[in-house]
Amino acid sequence: MRKRFPFNKTIFHASAWLIAILVVMSVVGMGCKHLVNMQTALAESENSTAPHRQGMYGVSDADIDSIETSFSVSNVNNDVTGNWRISTISADVDIEKYALSYYKKYFKSDSEIHGIVNYADETTTAISCMMSYLLDVSIYKHIDGEEQDAKALFSGELLEEYFVYLDNGDIESIL
Repeated sequence: MRKRFPFNKTIFHASAWLIAILVVMSVVGMGCKHLVNMQTALAESENSTAPHRQGMYGVSDADIDSIETSFSVSNVNNDVTGNWRISTISADVDIEKYALSYYKKYFKSDSEIHGIVNYADETTTAISCMMSYLLDVSIYKHIDGEEQDAKALFSGELLEEYFVYLDNGDIESIL
């Protein structure tokens, strides 16, 4: 007959909990370390920029806070994705020069698409992140009331389009 080892449920449960706690602490510890590494890399990338590319239209290096109007970013009505945001301004600015600063300040996720309606020049600008290293900045003729409904937003004529590189703000003219 086989000898059975004594089985103590209390010791078994305590051991299981101890192992679970150690696993959780390891995962959290790795996550925090990864987060710190990401924050360090982000800080280093903000302090150093890549060399500028040749043949670019310009550089998106203007500070969004320097525009004498305050931005209030809100959700877009009837947006089924939950990723669209809208701002309205009335300022005589070339928004592509502010796109990188706007992205750093107002985007919470790279899946978001932001619209900026500028009543001063009657345009609506779409800013979205593409391929994790550049922004697409599309400037449309503003259509009255389009900012009220996702189905109408960005329905005006496409006037200009730019790519803004996230590593140094280079602006490439597409259209």
